[in-house]
Amino acid sequence: MRHFTFHKHIYSVIFVGFLLLSCSSDGGDSEPVAVPKATFTLTISAANGGAVSSSGGSYEQGKTVTVTATAAQGYEFTSWSDGNTNATRTFTVSNNTAVTANFSLKITPPSAANLSFPENNKVCLEGVTVSDTESKVNFQWAASANTTNYDLVITDIQSQISTNYEGITQANKEVTLLAATSYSWKVISKATVTNEVATSAQWQFYLAGPGEESFAPYPASDLSPSSGATVTATNGEVTLQWNGEDPDGDELTYTVYIDTTDGFQDPEGTIKNLTVTETSFSVTSNTVYYWRVKSSDGTNSAFTQVYSFRVE
Repeated sequence: MRHFTFHKHIYSVIFVGFLLLSCSSDGGDSEPVAVPKATFTLTISAANGGAVSSSGGSYEQGKTVTVTATAAQGYEFTSWSDGNTNATRTFTVSNNTAVTANFSLKITPPSAANLSFPENNKVCLEGVTVSDTESKVNFQWAASANTTNYDLVITDIQSQISTNYEGITQANKEVTLLAATSYSWKVISKATVTNEVATSAQWQFYLAGPGEESFAPYPASDLSPSSGATVTATNGEVTLQWNGEDPDGDELTYTVYIDTTDGFQDPEGTIKNLTVTETSFSVTSNTVYYWRVKSSDGTNSAFTQVYSFRVE
């Protein structure tokens, strides 16, 4: 009976030890199982007009990939197909992605033309006589870059009436004009690939009439206050300013006509025999004034259009 009890205790100890060894072996120093990262495809392409620095590939999740879009000559980068507008960008891979770099034809606007003839502030004697009152003038300018065609704008300085000659494909245009008249002119450069235009400097000249030896001055320009302006009087006065030119270099005198009706009320002029291009005039607040300037070289005269301004 005692032998049986002794053996029973021995078996119990052996069983418990086995369990302890088993638990120690299962939960001890074993290495964790590595979970593989997901892999995704990044596809990068370029539309017509450029290239990309990488076409992409397969990358593990979280990998960063930097790529640059480069435009070919005559093109410019516009955007990626997902709306991003940075030519160089970095992707962080998180799913399958495909993007395309887009390019557009680079449009260069036209350049302004350089005027050549008739010369600025000169008398034009080269006109071909058409009649006692008209002459043909060949307007000329240097061809401008990136230009398809030109508009030639000629303005009668006295009347301020402009004529626009459109769609000129050469760098010159022959025009019949009224002689013994002052004109200004400019050229507008245009291109079919863009709505942007470029405007040349504006020149002025006097077109001599048949047998004419003394030439009328140009009408005064750059009048200030400008027409329609609202001004504040200083000590009850407003300063009137303008510029004057004579095509054959004669000394000029000026007469200012100013009133509150239409600029024609004083036939003798309000301020006479000015040799400078500035004068002051006493004004009344909350009043509209009309004014014009007469330029004279002693033989011939020229008038501006009527300008108006309001005094606060």
